[in-house]
Amino acid sequence: MLGKVVKVASLYVACIALMGVMSCDEAAGEACSTSQYQVAYNYRDELAQSTCTAMSGRSGWVFAVRRTCSSEAPTCAEICGSSALSAQDGQVSRGGLECFNALHVYIERPQLSEDTSKDTAKLGLKMFRYDSCNGRHCGPNFCCCRSK
Repeated sequence: MLGKVVKVASLYVACIALMGVMSCDEAAGEACSTSQYQVAYNYRDELAQSTCTAMSGRSGWVFAVRRTCSSEAPTCAEICGSSALSAQDGQVSRGGLECFNALHVYIERPQLSEDTSKDTAKLGLKMFRYDSCNGRHCGPNFCCCRSK
């Protein structure tokens, strides 16, 4: 599968020597899961994880945690501070997690050509950084949590 390009949810993903990594098509209504390598099949998770890690500013464990976009949902501070959340990973369960930022990763964005010489000077992916963990509105759909 080395070098094969697979179309998933209108996103072209290069599969690099991982057999069976892409097993669903969200655009076709299929549920997405993870492979034996625990690869996320939703590119928004990957964007949020990369962004949170880059923003952390210090060493330690970093997680991009999904948040329901609702005024009824807990804040990112509440989500990251949850002992039930930190209990999901043995390396952070004792010390816990804290929120250090929140993001909104937008979906419904234009699909740019996989040929990088085309679609130049066009807007593609979009993300908003809140610089806060206390929003209780439909806005942040990812919380940036890190080990304390």
